[in-house]
Amino acid sequence: MPYLGVSAGAMVAARRALGGGTRVGGMPVCPEDPDEPGRELEVGEGIGLIDASIDVHVAQRGSLSARRASRAAARCGTCGRATAAR
Repeated sequence: MPYLGVSAGAMVAARRALGGGTRVGGMPVCPEDPDEPGRELEVGEGIGLIDASIDVHVAQRGSLSARRASRAAARCGTCGRATAAR
């Protein structure tokens, strides 16, 4: 079954989908959003097309390395993908 998702549509393709948030266990893991400071990283059920978690807009948000660490802490999967718009 072909599937194309962009931004949030790409993120929900994973078995474990990353949501908002910038903290894991109360510790900041990437720059915080001034509109939502101090939120825990949300990890929810995706539609399960792939095992890897997908994060989008990482270059724009400065969250690439931090999301890798938070993915491991949240047990989102064994590997992940990150995308950045050019």
